[in-house]
Amino acid sequence: MARYHILAPFILLFTTTFASAFAPLEDRGSHTFDPDTNLEWLDLSFTAGRSYNEVLTGWNGYTTSGGYRFATRNEVLALFGHAGADPINAEANRQAASKALVLLGTTLPQPGSNLYRSWMHYDPATEPALPNSSYAATAVFGTGEIGGGAVGEQGFFTVPGLFSLRDYASPEIASALVRVVPEPSAPVILLLGAILILSCVPSKRAL
Repeated sequence: MARYHILAPFILLFTTTFASAFAPLEDRGSHTFDPDTNLEWLDLSFTAGRSYNEVLTGWNGYTTSGGYRFATRNEVLALFGHAGADPINAEANRQAASKALVLLGTTLPQPGSNLYRSWMHYDPATEPALPNSSYAATAVFGTGEIGGGAVGEQGFFTVPGLFSLRDYASPEIASALVRVVPEPSAPVILLLGAILILSCVPSKRAL
């Protein structure tokens, strides 16, 4: 039994690390945290209405002093996948799209047509289909009929959604900004493990 107590912290550390790869997206107020990528996504309401160039060159300090950068194409795809979208660029993801709208926010609500969607710029350098350097790529997700799809409400995720000029600003388009959440360093993990081991070793008095 004593051997189990000594191994328990390492078993806990292993299972926690393994399970975190399948953890759901977390709502952290102004951010959405993805445990699988360790990225924190800024809510779209903070950059809606600002062009790609404005945010890139430091509007409100997000990409200069705030530690943010534009997400890559693959990071956007991963986020959508972790929200439950399967597959991307298909109109069969209502539950996943609704979840993404709740977490990240809606930039273009159209209640009259029952269409809710969000547009967001991501790093154009990571989009192979970019027309030329004058444009920025966007991704779109949402719920509702967008034409040519199934009848009734549906969910959709599209990457790229459209290409807008880098200096084009619209309240319908925000920026996909991310920052990395620092992971505990190896010494800290080892120290915590040692503390847990010592807490599991019975004292002489207890014996």
